[in-house]
Amino acid sequence: MSYIRELCAEYVKLRDAWLSSAAIREQEEMAALEHAVRKDVMRTDRTMSFFTREKNSNALANLLVTFAYYHPRIGYCQGMSDLAAPLLYTMGDEAQAYVCFCALMRRVGCRFAPDGFLLQTYFATLRALLRRCDNDLWTKLESVGADGLLFTFRWLLLECKREFPFEEALQVLEVIWASEEANPPDTELPLVEPQLDGQRHALYAVVRAPGRKPRRSREPSPDPEEKERTPEEPGAPQLNEDSGVHEDPMQQPTMEEIGQGVPLLMFVCLALIVVHRDTVLQQRHWDADDIAIFFDRKVRSHCAQRVLALARSLFAECENRPVPETDEADSLEWSL
Repeated sequence: MSYIRELCAEYVKLRDAWLSSAAIREQEEMAALEHAVRKDVMRTDRTMSFFTREKNSNALANLLVTFAYYHPRIGYCQGMSDLAAPLLYTMGDEAQAYVCFCALMRRVGCRFAPDGFLLQTYFATLRALLRRCDNDLWTKLESVGADGLLFTFRWLLLECKREFPFEEALQVLEVIWASEEANPPDTELPLVEPQLDGQRHALYAVVRAPGRKPRRSREPSPDPEEKERTPEEPGAPQLNEDSGVHEDPMQQPTMEEIGQGVPLLMFVCLALIVVHRDTVLQQRHWDADDIAIFFDRKVRSHCAQRVLALARSLFAECENRPVPETDEADSLEWSL
């Protein structure tokens, strides 16, 4: 707990360094960042009374601006507020939520890359899984040009957070995140990017807790966020048709390859498609746009228990093991 307290104290100094500086906040880039963040925060989970309180909406905005300011390679992209909101709601503390958000973005931050390469690999994997698990549904989507599965973009980017009512989304996120293989940082959790511009280096030198010793060291491992980033305005990744991801329809991904070795998110997305198979198959006149509109209108309306149970069954089917008998989402035991 002392380590967490140190990180929280460090966050407060990082936040106050820009929040109390008129010179920083008056910069055009910073003003635009604050405006974009606060506009998104005002639209994030407003059906929950927690986020209508000014104290909490300010806390969510402050932690997002702080993260973007001290992580310029990632910056801020629309949708990050959806990932930070459950952390703030659960932790009930702005500083602790920021620490958790930094840890989360070590894993998902590369999804917001402008080239969209990682999401393209997810689309390719999801297509392979759908062909394997429900060829009839796959054939239907392919026949109307919806086989790109671009309607799943939001699901993959935000880990299905918007597809369920808020309280149920917390359950889905907990199951997905609990299935992740532990991947702690090599020394300590960084709250800023290792390499910042001169001004932010100077700020960080002021607010960095002096004399703190690094945690237990390990052999360094590759960091997916170390890839070169293009200096574009924050926003949704650009999904190019030719992203370097080339599929072989006859080759199925191994369980180790699905979702970069963490397959649960992929199977939840697969379940979100398959759960509506009867409706999609019955519509003879739907085209790709109709299918995309159909799934888009299902936002925040899926049943977490049903989807998680189906995801578990699909996972078991792909692993060639007996399908679980229980339908209770609370009893899910994922053997990943």
